[in-house]
Amino acid sequence: MTSIATKRLLIFDSVGGLLVGVCVLAFLSPLAAMEPQSSTVLMITGIANIVYGMYSGQLAVRASRGARLASAELRILIYANAAWLPVCFALAAGTASHASWLGIAHLVGEGIYVGVLAWFEQRVFFRPEATA
Repeated sequence: MTSIATKRLLIFDSVGGLLVGVCVLAFLSPLAAMEPQSSTVLMITGIANIVYGMYSGQLAVRASRGARLASAELRILIYANAAWLPVCFALAAGTASHASWLGIAHLVGEGIYVGVLAWFEQRVFFRPEATA
């Protein structure tokens, strides 16, 4: 059986990824003009968020149906978040010369968010009582 905390975190994780991804893609042109950030960078981050949100969402659906999730499936989420943190920081650094403070804040904020999420998921998914 999957813990309530795991189910809730997976739902939060999925909704966050999907919401950010859809918003970035839906408002691609205004965001690119407002930030000003490269449309390509915004599109990549939007698509990555949607793909990630779909993966965590299918795990959330399975967990809510009582399926036991494999350790590897949960580690993929943690590793994806941990890997996305330096990508966000590299994109921020690479676009710093032409992006606005809002564009940089978007990428740095997303990097911090996913880094904290990876840390929190590790603690929730792999605490001793979660594996029992």
